[in-house]
Amino acid sequence: MSMGKRVTLGTLGLLLAGGATLALASISCAPEHNPNYAGPPFVAQVVGFNPDDYSVAQVMYLPTADKASHCDDLDLDGGGGPQATEVAVNTAFRVVFSELVDADKVEQVDADGIGTALYRGLINVTNRDGTPVVSTLDPTLTLGPDAFTGVYQPAGGSGCFGTVNTVDIGTGAPIPGPALLAYMQATIPGLPSGSELTLVVDGTVPGHEIVDKGGAGLEGGKFKLDITTTAMTVDCPSLDACNVVPLPDPTAEADLGTMGFVQVGFTAQVADPAGVFLYEDGQTTPVAGVTAVLDANLSALVSETQSPLIVDLIAGTEADPLPLDLLPGATYTIVVTSAVLDPWGMAAQTIPDDTTCADAAVTVAGCVWAGSFTMPVPAADGGI
Repeated sequence: MSMGKRVTLGTLGLLLAGGATLALASISCAPEHNPNYAGPPFVAQVVGFNPDDYSVAQVMYLPTADKASHCDDLDLDGGGGPQATEVAVNTAFRVVFSELVDADKVEQVDADGIGTALYRGLINVTNRDGTPVVSTLDPTLTLGPDAFTGVYQPAGGSGCFGTVNTVDIGTGAPIPGPALLAYMQATIPGLPSGSELTLVVDGTVPGHEIVDKGGAGLEGGKFKLDITTTAMTVDCPSLDACNVVPLPDPTAEADLGTMGFVQVGFTAQVADPAGVFLYEDGQTTPVAGVTAVLDANLSALVSETQSPLIVDLIAGTEADPLPLDLLPGATYTIVVTSAVLDPWGMAAQTIPDDTTCADAAVTVAGCVWAGSFTMPVPAADGGI
């Protein structure tokens, strides 16, 4: 029989449009199956996944053994409770319940009965003390009740893991269900980096309570899981791997004595790039006339990335950018400091075990990463 009016494939089409996970699911079961288990529903699993690459996922929470009595396929070798709780700043969440919940209460539907969005406030991320997360750079940027969207996915049945023919297209693995799929709204630039936070599943939102098919509310009313976000760092352990390269001036003939601009990648979106500097070998002050700008705002110079994860070093200003003019044969050091901030005001941090700041020819307070390069010297005939 049908387990609800939600059409899973239609829901997944919506998820594809929203950049979240894909799945192929059946929503049928034996006619005699009772979709309601005795007792209140509880959170049976939490999975964090990358909404841009749904094959990248990790289990963040498993129920304790006493909560998994009817979950025959549940692997508790790692023990119950929190598992891998450090997540990337762009993580989306799959919150799995022990049984089917009342879809009408948790999800808005269109005229065809297809789920379109979770009701506000069902999924939240707060500070550990329960207070809202607010950016220190922009007080209007908050993680409030509207920060997350998503859909309810019955995933084929009730019980901790749904049916065995519910599979993830990316991995081919069974998908636990039923679940709330929650990912951040497009207006939210990811979670704050390097932060201790709490994921909250609120089963008490007035009018949209999380209840099972028998009307029993979510165990405890709210489910909370402490999470930690990865720190914002330079997106590489070495200069070559970082795409910090001398790019030629795109407006002139190739001249090995002229750089277009330098690019430095980060693991989180950058809001304040002012902590990236360029030093000439042997100098204790940055090269004059070099400006750090956000790559996403750089329009006058050609960039292949145009990414908010990139900082460009240019000459001139962001409004009137110019290619860098560096000396042939000279060695330069790019220095990234903790003055680089993400949109929440969290500072860039040192890559674990990185020694580039200690190895750099220049000492800069607050250095979190450094990389050096030498400008090539043109041959007399203009060749290399």
